[in-house]
Amino acid sequence: MATISNSGNVTGNSYVGGIAGYVYAETWGGGGNGSVIFIASVLTNQGNVTGKTHVGGLLGFAHSDDGSSIISNSSSSADVTAEAYVGGLAGKLEYVKLVTCSNEDSTVTATGYILDGSTYYGYVGGYAGYGYYIEDCHNAVEISYTQNGRYVGGIAGKTNATIKNCTNTANVTATGSNYVGGIIGELACNGGYDISTLTNSGDISGKDYVAGIIGNLIDNWDQGYTNTNHNLKLMTIKNTGEITGGNYVGGIVGYVFAETWGGGGNGSVTIIMTVLTNEGDITGKTYVGGLVGFAHSDNGNSNISNSNSMADIKAEAYVGGLAGRLENVKLVACSNANSTVSATGYILDGSTYYGYVGGYVGYGYYIEDCHNAVEITYTEQGMYVGGIAGRINSTIKNSTNMANVTAEKSSYVGGLVGELACNGGYEISEITNSGNIKGNEQVGGLIGKVIDCWDQAYNSTTHNLKMMTIDNQGNVFGSHNVGGLIGYVYAETYGSGGNGSVLVIMSAISTSGNVTGSTNVGVMVGQISTDNSSSKAEYYTYSGMINGENATKQRLFANIVSNFYLGTEK
Repeated sequence: MATISNSGNVTGNSYVGGIAGYVYAETWGGGGNGSVIFIASVLTNQGNVTGKTHVGGLLGFAHSDDGSSIISNSSSSADVTAEAYVGGLAGKLEYVKLVTCSNEDSTVTATGYILDGSTYYGYVGGYAGYGYYIEDCHNAVEISYTQNGRYVGGIAGKTNATIKNCTNTANVTATGSNYVGGIIGELACNGGYDISTLTNSGDISGKDYVAGIIGNLIDNWDQGYTNTNHNLKLMTIKNTGEITGGNYVGGIVGYVFAETWGGGGNGSVTIIMTVLTNEGDITGKTYVGGLVGFAHSDNGNSNISNSNSMADIKAEAYVGGLAGRLENVKLVACSNANSTVSATGYILDGSTYYGYVGGYVGYGYYIEDCHNAVEITYTEQGMYVGGIAGRINSTIKNSTNMANVTAEKSSYVGGLVGELACNGGYEISEITNSGNIKGNEQVGGLIGKVIDCWDQAYNSTTHNLKMMTIDNQGNVFGSHNVGGLIGYVYAETYGSGGNGSVLVIMSAISTSGNVTGSTNVGVMVGQISTDNSSSKAEYYTYSGMINGENATKQRLFANIVSNFYLGTEK
């Protein structure tokens, strides 16, 4: 199809398009490897298109059995109105690319949904309701969807292949819908993909899984057929629009899940996010972050790097300047400058209140080369509050906190991390705090609580928990288990059948801030317990006041429960 135009209005039921309603290109029969490539170029539509489902300015529906099929250099300037599966250019595309197309001077109006069981589906997009590969497409069409059907985006409601070099400059309003994005509502991958050079400046609002670029991003494939390690890459992506949603809300992506399934293979999915930028303010409920609301990978080498958010972030719990929660995803060389983080609630699980509030991440993994200057004020009683992270379960190094952290009702409060929960040997190094830290129990100038607890029944190895080159200059206030460096250190094995232990080595440590508390108040650590008698602190320096009195060597560690001694002073 080449150089085809329409200027008349088109009205129908299902599979309605300005150029073609339904296109199906596929081989049949056995014994061959042939395919049908669908090529459409220089299609133009100026006539309004109205239908119910699978409705588009150019095509209602198009399918090919060859992923090289393409619609290119085509445009629609029509008003498109339908109930579901509606797009400015296409209602639904299967293995048909959209490349260098335009939807200028058009409108997209979706008025209904498709009900499948108990789930409502909308599939609404400025270019495609449900698309495939999209490149060099730029949306300025306002998307307003008042129903509760899933999948709404400035470019596409849902896609299942790469999208790159696309922009959205219009608002996307779908307050009752899940999976809402400035570019894509949901991108469902199956293997390795590169998603790059995307920009949104429109304001985006939805219910859950909402973001400036992609509401929900999933890469889930069967390792039973291949042992390959796939890379899911998001590169050079920017949002400046304001984002409003409920759960899983981010400036770039609301929710990311990358994991293999099936048996027989050893494959994994590595998430690589780099050069992400957010400047739009974000408001949500839980799992809310300046870049990502929630991200999970089955590969611990996954990372967010060289990225930044400069926005005001407001949520109830699981909230961070960059991310709400990260599982097996590192934060490396990122920034949250000129941001604010405001947490207003908690998650109640039984009788326990959880906050998870951090200048960078509410609940994180590995953190390196991150430096916080954002004031953290949390007035609720939820646990886990820190200048960098509320809680992490891996290493933190080469990071600093320069701002005050105030959470006087909360437990597990630290200048950098509220709680660091290890499982094996870890190294915590080159971390510094200069902000004043206020909490209730388990409060530290650097870390509220460090716990390294693993099952020796499965491994009798002695793990090393190293804390090296750490310094606190801020004042610390709390009630129970309060320390200038760490409120509480617990490093012991459990289980039977092994002879393992956790060796704690604290070296080149220093503190000069004042420490104030009621019980177990130490110049360096409030309480410490280990199961290795060689655990020690060495090359340490100290000054400051403890409960109004000058610091002394006898009060460096308020309560040594077991197996810890002071080595050589610096």
